[in-house]
Amino acid sequence: HRTRAAWGNASESITATKRQRLTRAATAFLQRDRKLQRLSVRFDVLALDGQLECPRISWLRDAFRGS
Repeated sequence: HRTRAAWGNASESITATKRQRLTRAATAFLQRDRKLQRLSVRFDVLALDGQLECPRISWLRDAFRGS
């Protein structure tokens, strides 16, 4: 969520470091169950810009994939 665009919009806040952390966390979760280990993983992003009372919502389907 971003209230103001001074530092970019909400979708721009998904940096390479954040993608890497999310991918690592998902990989660790999926490795707990043998059945889930074979799944391919995709990440969607819901980006909220503006005030929380009435945000502009962007849904970025397949924003990035896990390895």
